[in-house]
Amino acid sequence: MLFACLWWLLAADPTWVSSAPDGRLSYQATPAGDQIPDFSYCGYAGGGVAPPVVPVVLTVDPAAGDATARLQAALDELAARPPAADGWRGALLLRRGRYEISGQLHLRAGGCVLRGEGSGADGTVVVGTSTRPQPLLVVAGEGEPVRLDSSRQPLLGERVPLGARTLRVADTAAYRVGDTVQVQRPSTAEWIQELGMDRIPPKSGLDQVVQWQPGRYDLFFDRRVTAVGPGEVTLDAPLGTAFEARWGGGQLWKTQVRGRIRQVGVEHLRGDSRYTSPTDEAHADWLVRFDSCEDAWLRDVVATHFTQGCVTVGRRARAVTVVDCASEDPISQITGGRRYPFNLDGQLVLFLRCRSREARHDFVTGSTVAGPNAFVDCRAERCHSDTGPHQRWATATLYDNVVAKQINVQNRGNSGTGHGWAGAWHVLYRCTAESMVVSQPPTAANWAIGCQAARLRGDAWQQAADAGQPRSLYFAQLAERLGAAVAARVEARP
Repeated sequence: MLFACLWWLLAADPTWVSSAPDGRLSYQATPAGDQIPDFSYCGYAGGGVAPPVVPVVLTVDPAAGDATARLQAALDELAARPPAADGWRGALLLRRGRYEISGQLHLRAGGCVLRGEGSGADGTVVVGTSTRPQPLLVVAGEGEPVRLDSSRQPLLGERVPLGARTLRVADTAAYRVGDTVQVQRPSTAEWIQELGMDRIPPKSGLDQVVQWQPGRYDLFFDRRVTAVGPGEVTLDAPLGTAFEARWGGGQLWKTQVRGRIRQVGVEHLRGDSRYTSPTDEAHADWLVRFDSCEDAWLRDVVATHFTQGCVTVGRRARAVTVVDCASEDPISQITGGRRYPFNLDGQLVLFLRCRSREARHDFVTGSTVAGPNAFVDCRAERCHSDTGPHQRWATATLYDNVVAKQINVQNRGNSGTGHGWAGAWHVLYRCTAESMVVSQPPTAANWAIGCQAARLRGDAWQQAADAGQPRSLYFAQLAERLGAAVAARVEARP
């Protein structure tokens, strides 16, 4: 993207993140005591692990006609195989060629990989022929975490800062290492009033603005216990918000997770969606949907002509990597609710080196998304709207070396039915856009570090570009936590 640009610069601003010659990072805390969180836990297997290459155990060849039943039978056969000692059932290989799908495919078991022989036009191409607006492939288990009331513990202290992993509680008797837990941050009437989200201005026309209601914007962080000590529980990943007693504090719950699948992947293929006109919307929306899964990946996949795009990661998904994927030339009206090619509602998700063309909201989050999450080295071309959090109070998202036409983290006011404050605790790191708006919400913070734009505004915490800054915050944090060699393996292109 070539245009005259201005470095975002406020000379009096602190250095929010800096790197020493040995690679160690240091952070400046806000007046409230919060600092930029560690995003390196995002991605497959908790970050620092490149998705594996799983051996092929089943193969399907292309053939004329509808392949839905044949491919679903092969996926079911793969799912029925007993897992090996390492948990893998194996990979199903779709040989190079064209596969027409009139329905929807489901991958329902862990330890399974769906693999093609290339994402180019001459590789493995799955073509949606249905007139239903649904994902072509769904990778998901069933059910969702159930909180156990007997284990509920309020978080102690007036304030738990952003990015905490160790929580103080009165009684740890119910907790053991390996337990699945949720940490809840409530949305109280007082907090909503402080944000001004109980009085979103009306909009003209027939659209009704829905004011935020207490309890509807709670955040739930899905974690595992890694240590239990006297009066404290330590979790496997940071929490993407601060917890303050004056806004309702927080709760820790032990959960039961039934039906969520682990160790699943889709890779090296291309998806297309059949359409009848440039604004046709009676066809597939996303190529892939992940939900109710963890330790999953989408690798080297290209989606063309879907109404939305490549992938949507649902609210019940965690620890997912989407790497080297592209969404090209969606087919739909160019208006609200369409063309969200890389759509995120899950947590601890990494989008790495993804590319979008002709979308509206290219790299986007939904409502009450519980971070951390990260978009790293992603690029949007020929954009029709902005990149960034799109709805109500998504938390702790890193946009790291993202290039787009517009990147915004702001109060969207009465957009939609009243989106209001779209994002909090976000970090824009060395991003490039024609315009940016990065604003500071009440009760939280956002940061813009080393960004460049021709037009910019907002009152978020800012830091100018500095030659001493690491190229990527995500990979600098990963290198500091797990070592430079680990970070290099994850960053490397195949």
